Amino acid sequence: MKLDSLLSSSHRKDSFLIPKEMMITGTIQTDSPGQIAGIINGDVLTKSRIIILKEGIINGDVTADELLVYGKINGHVKSCNKINVQSGAVIKGNINTAEIHMEKNAKIGGIITKSDVQTLTKNKETPKKKETPASTIEPVPAAKDQNTERQAWF
Repeated sequence: MKLDSLLSSSHRKDSFLIPKEMMITGTIQTDSPGQIAGIINGDVLTKSRIIILKEGIINGDVTADELLVYGKINGHVKSCNKINVQSGAVIKGNINTAEIHMEKNAKIGGIITKSDVQTLTKNKETPKKKETPASTIEPVPAAKDQNTERQAWF
């Protein structure tokens, strides 16, 4: 079965499934959501949701709007609005995401960076925060004893 046929014909018309018996070498780029149970030796890029099933392995970088990981990623998650790393999942690489949820016994071997990644689906500019001029900031007086300092925090 050709890859084009596989990506277009699946359990739902608007999504794809890569079965566990399949190994793909090369980059996968799609706008459709999908599930990966096979092995991908290359990058995966989508503007939609990707589910990496328990048997699924990606040996490359992943870019997706939403990512649900039960399997393994040997590469970086370059930009993702939301990522769920389930128990038993393994990610060996850095993660750049706006939101992450991680279950017990999930493993991440890399740096997690929080950022606004919404540029995957929409090209929005984030408004800049108004900064307070340094001259209007008043210094905080030093506490007389440790008890007073502790009360100031509450």
